[in-house]
Amino acid sequence: MNLKKKLLAGVGVATLAGMSVLAGPAFAVTPVNGTGNASCSHLTGSIKFSPAYKNGGTATSTTITVKTTATNCSASGGNVTTITKIQSKGSSHGTSNDCSSLTSPSSNPLTVTSKYKATPKINPSTTVFTSTTPGVSGSDATFTVAGSNTAGSFNGNAVSATANVGPIANIVSKCGSNGGLKSLKIVSGNLSS
Repeated sequence: MNLKKKLLAGVGVATLAGMSVLAGPAFAVTPVNGTGNASCSHLTGSIKFSPAYKNGGTATSTTITVKTTATNCSASGGNVTTITKIQSKGSSHGTSNDCSSLTSPSSNPLTVTSKYKATPKINPSTTVFTSTTPGVSGSDATFTVAGSNTAGSFNGNAVSATANVGPIANIVSKCGSNGGLKSLKIVSGNLSS
């Protein structure tokens, strides 16, 4: 390759490199705060207890960690076209690990951060659930939480979710075991915002 061709090739490579650098930020998509309403008809995940809950548990400080994935979602009334998935993680703190406390309503705040797979791309949201109500569905135990979004996408919206955590008999058995109730699996549920 002669000198002229080498110089032209070098200029071409440099030009392409410069264009790619300039194109990067220009085509970056900046997430926005989602508005309107969102709902999902399928919910799975886990609830973990630390320390484990037991019949007659004597701990005076507990942490409950919740992780969920919501699918079969829809969006309406705002700037969000579609939502295919919502992944959430949060925690709550209590004052007793006695399993009997799981059968009573609670106002201990559960603070959750949610990330969305949505069109357009939207920011995460922070939700504070201020009410947890245990329930029964057939032979299964359920928990229904209610609160509101306090930051990010769907800010200000009321939020509610119901989680089915499986057979009551399994919970009773674990509460009476030496190891106690360390976790629950969310097998189904729904949420709306």
